[in-house]
Amino acid sequence: MSQSIVSASGTRPGARFFGQVQYDIRLWLYAMALLTLSRLGLIFLFRRLIAESSGYGTIAKALLNGMRFDSPIATWFMLPPLLVSIACLFRDWTARAGTVRRVVGIVFTFLTVLLFMITTRYFEEYNDQFNHFMFGLYYDDAGAILETIWTNYRPLSGLVFVMVSGGIATAAFLVLAKVRCGISERAVRFVSASLPRQILAGLILLALLAGAVRGSFGRRPAQKKDAGITRDEFLNKMVFNPYTALRYAVKDHSRLSGAKGLRVFLADENVRRALQLLFATDASHATVDEYLARSARGAATPAPEHVFLIVMESYEAWPMFPRFQSLGIADELLALAGKGIDVRAFVPAAGGTMESFAAIVTGLPDVGVHTNYQPTARESYPTSAGTIFRQLGYTTRVFYGGYLSWQRLPDFCRAQGFDEIYGAADMGNWLKGNEWGVDDEVLFDFIVKTVSASPRSFNVILTTSFHPPYDIDVRGKGFPLAVLPAELAEVAKAPDLNMLGHFWYSDRCLGDFVRAVEAKLERPLFAITGDHAGRRSITHRPTTAERTLVPCVFYGPEVLANVAVPEIIAGSHIDMVPTLIELCAPPGTPYFALGRDMLQPGIPPFGFGNRGMVDGAFVASASPTSQSPFERIAGILGADSPVHEPADLMPLSNALHGIAWWRIMKGPVLP
Repeated sequence: MSQSIVSASGTRPGARFFGQVQYDIRLWLYAMALLTLSRLGLIFLFRRLIAESSGYGTIAKALLNGMRFDSPIATWFMLPPLLVSIACLFRDWTARAGTVRRVVGIVFTFLTVLLFMITTRYFEEYNDQFNHFMFGLYYDDAGAILETIWTNYRPLSGLVFVMVSGGIATAAFLVLAKVRCGISERAVRFVSASLPRQILAGLILLALLAGAVRGSFGRRPAQKKDAGITRDEFLNKMVFNPYTALRYAVKDHSRLSGAKGLRVFLADENVRRALQLLFATDASHATVDEYLARSARGAATPAPEHVFLIVMESYEAWPMFPRFQSLGIADELLALAGKGIDVRAFVPAAGGTMESFAAIVTGLPDVGVHTNYQPTARESYPTSAGTIFRQLGYTTRVFYGGYLSWQRLPDFCRAQGFDEIYGAADMGNWLKGNEWGVDDEVLFDFIVKTVSASPRSFNVILTTSFHPPYDIDVRGKGFPLAVLPAELAEVAKAPDLNMLGHFWYSDRCLGDFVRAVEAKLERPLFAITGDHAGRRSITHRPTTAERTLVPCVFYGPEVLANVAVPEIIAGSHIDMVPTLIELCAPPGTPYFALGRDMLQPGIPPFGFGNRGMVDGAFVASASPTSQSPFERIAGILGADSPVHEPADLMPLSNALHGIAWWRIMKGPVLP
């Protein structure tokens, strides 16, 4: 590769070294170009998510900032051939340097293209590049995941893309590696002509290398917090390349799961101070649980005989928003909301099913540590729904439409106070379902047949049908939507009508279930929510509310008849069970809760999840890369502006999650 330089400059060590370094720099520039091209590709593919207020200047800002994170990756890949180039100072390894450089360049090319393909699929599903949520897949049903990937995410077309694109990029790299540059050769001759020049050039190269590997020539290297330099959350997510996103995903998972995970939420690690802030008290207790002790106010009407807490798979709130109601896919839930209590300002605990389900069941927010696998979860938390409702005299059950081998669900639920746990194998012929379980109508029919008038019961239900591979014959079930309503044509991208049909199907099954239970059982109470949001918006530029909110509806005419409903209600998953307890427990009943009764008079209308927060009629992202302000939630009456800015509420959110981290990872005793 450098024979022309060697022949022109002799075989002096300095000439050999500087002759090879120019090709190492070319490898670095090639890596930077490929990473930038990948970022441009992601921005182009998901350009509909760019905020309308973001112009070309904002995009350029994100691209330039992204190069700070590309530089360390390119430098680390350049390091192996650079080390061989350094060895050329001692012996003639110019041929080996060229071989190592070519191998590294080819590996980098195909690995980068592969990661680009994977991250596009990941972003399409999770609205983010790689994050610590991906580690939840380790605990999930591997067979079901692989079958879903095969069915929905076109792995063969992805591999073809990797081979073709990687081949083209590799060919371009090999041509670049062979091109002779007269300017570079003259520079090599000039630098290697004397020892002082060689020393000076070496020091300059060392300084450039230090800056490149740090992504900065300043006092500190580029850090995760440096990604959020714009007010466009999507473009901030594009600052990282897939390598960096993967690195931070591993780092975040390790930090959260490790001994110092508390610092992610509480920099001073002072859990007692966080408890005092969250509960507005000066009391100094020895345990977390003492701060969580409550006394029920007592319901205004007779307690329900049967409570059904229904967690619908991927059941987002946006189909309930006024501009989407013409789709007709959430009519059943809207009807229940109209007759019951509709908490429109409501955020999920997490972005995944098990994470949110565990938060609902335990009453502890998701903090990224897979609560259901932690040693403390082998015993009931005092805030757990099953334990509290069992103490209230209810038989406690879990009904899951999937298979009970998933996420150690039976052991986890039994430990949290549930008497009976049912899964897909109990409900029907597995040949009539899919890899995730039975259809929702089978699940709900089984529940109607299982729950009898006596004894009183508390039932947690987790559905599965609104989930890829979307293989239910929804047309055969009666789904009527053939084209988008005219009023949505301009704001919606080309929608997957089959996907929308599965939302409609789950919604219809929910309505049928509620009617069947009302016909069979006395004084039922239903609490309905979705497990997570942000996956299936049909608009070109989904709002924060469309990406963040899930439904929360309480329905039960007999139970809620005399309940005073605050003008503005807000909350999150961990607030559902305390609200239900207050509707069921006699006055003075002791219980424990980190969440709040959303119907309590005078309570500030806040709600915190690990991806979003609500303040009255407003919602904001809780992403560390977001600088977006609160956004008004459509369809809610209330103040014209929020009382707080997101930054003002972050201390409360951090306190809530820091307390939960300590309780889950360390137990009740405070340091």
